[in-house]
Amino acid sequence: MGGATRLHQILVDVFHTPFVRIADLTQKLEVSYPTAKADVDRLVQAGVLRELPGLYPRTFFAPEVFDIAYESLDDLELAVQPKAPEKINER
Repeated sequence: MGGATRLHQILVDVFHTPFVRIADLTQKLEVSYPTAKADVDRLVQAGVLRELPGLYPRTFFAPEVFDIAYESLDDLELAVQPKAPEKINER
C-alpha cells in the first residue's frame, strides 16, 4: 500500500472515530511503526490531526471531525433536556 493510499485510509477512518493511535495503524495498515508515525506526522503538519498529550500509546485526534460530531450531540442534548419547572410567585 502506497503512502497516498495509507493517508486516504487514515482520513476515511477518522470519520468513523476521530481518534488515531500509531500502534493501531501499524496493524491495520500492515506497516512498521516508523512508517505509521511518518503518516501521522504528515497529517499533523497538515492540521488534520493533533496529539493528545500525556497518553500512551501516543494518541491523536481529528479536532474538526470531533467538534462537528460532538457539537451536534450537544445541540441534540440541549433540545431534549427537560426544562426545570418554573417557580410560581406566591404572595
